Amino acid sequence: MPAQECDLAGRPRPALAVGHRPYQQGSDDQAAQAVRAHPSGKAGQRKSAPDHFWLALAISLSLAGLVAKLILLPFPVSSAGEFVRWLLRLGLVVSPDLCFAVGLATVCWLISLRLGRWPGFVSRAWRWGCVGLFAFCAMYSIASVPMFKVTKVPFTVRLLSFVGGPEVMVSSAGEYFPPGTVALLLAAPLVVMLSPWAVRRNRFARLLSPVGPKCVAALAAGVAVGGGICERYVQVRADWADPNRWERRIAQSPHWVFVASCLTELAKEKPFTQNFSFDEIDDSDFRHSRPAAALPPLLPAKQRPKNVVVIVLESIAAEYFGVQGSRFDTTPHLNRLAAEQGVVFDNVYSQAASSCKSLLAISSSVYDRPDWLLIVRDHPLFDVPALPQVLKQKGYRTCYAHSGYWGWQRRQDYLREHGVDELIDATGRPGDKVNSWGIGDRTMFADILAWIDTNPDR
Repeated sequence: MPAQECDLAGRPRPALAVGHRPYQQGSDDQAAQAVRAHPSGKAGQRKSAPDHFWLALAISLSLAGLVAKLILLPFPVSSAGEFVRWLLRLGLVVSPDLCFAVGLATVCWLISLRLGRWPGFVSRAWRWGCVGLFAFCAMYSIASVPMFKVTKVPFTVRLLSFVGGPEVMVSSAGEYFPPGTVALLLAAPLVVMLSPWAVRRNRFARLLSPVGPKCVAALAAGVAVGGGICERYVQVRADWADPNRWERRIAQSPHWVFVASCLTELAKEKPFTQNFSFDEIDDSDFRHSRPAAALPPLLPAKQRPKNVVVIVLESIAAEYFGVQGSRFDTTPHLNRLAAEQGVVFDNVYSQAASSCKSLLAISSSVYDRPDWLLIVRDHPLFDVPALPQVLKQKGYRTCYAHSGYWGWQRRQDYLREHGVDELIDATGRPGDKVNSWGIGDRTMFADILAWIDTNPDR
């Protein structure tokens, strides 16, 4: 028979009832503290804090858009009243960026809810993928600043096709991305990537603790309504009606404009190709009042030049071209040449919006393809005769000179395959380089004259 426990006085202790827990020092105090710490629930159960992950991404992307618009929006402020009006203009131009940031965060959050039933690693991968997406959008917000300054409009698929694709702009990136812009390009995605971590810190967590789901929904609705009001204001106000007004041009989300252009392309029968309608083109400039056979030659046979020199000036508008009647005396020697023995054409149309495509039109008298691809780069064996080939058949030497680089977009392959004997460019002339585009025109013309003097009769 087991011995019975006794106290210090020798009296037997009462047996413990089944299920009765003996007193342990501190256990009841700890339980009471747990209940006091969580009065709304049982001990050991903590109320989960609201998840501000998506709110942090939306705020950080909105800040990137705000910084971009602060750089683009002029600041002609000299009084308190002008400062208030400037703030109103800032609100108008930045509202599309806020709407895009909130809309993108909302879509990503809704998809995240649908992924909640999937394994945990899928949800985590989606979140980090969204962080990368928001970081890229923040970088694009800053990159849109030099884009706006150069093109005056946000980038679209159609605009990219006219410039020949993103790789065409690489050669001049240094001119439009100074150190300050590069620093912002690096800082913007870094802020986005750190924002989800920052809202979990104690200080930010306490600051955002009152912001629950209902408050976030109200904020999103407020941004949407405010964006609609701002858009309506821009559309109906008479002083904003001019499409060339700078504030109206920048009152757009560069992200949404590009996404919308992509959606437009995907809706076409042949996506990412350019469709041009020729149904309503005014072709009166191309109609002759008499048959072409009756037109006299531009120059009599005895006055035709022994040499053929074609000079192409890039990015020269007629309003600044003296021989076209400009009020600026920019081309005195060309004016004299035209007056003495020249012919000036009044109706001349550019065949393309990029140099590579224009090179094909000038050399072979055909249109280039209306998409991102370039015949001079992608099809150097293009089976259409070019002007140098025709001249070589007549006994001429042929030379193409350029103050830039023929190697850009591999244009030298096309030119050599089409009868060009000599290519002169900025290659091997680092001492004469004036900018990222190449050497000065004076140096190029000196090389041309030296080439002509080697055999002036041909």
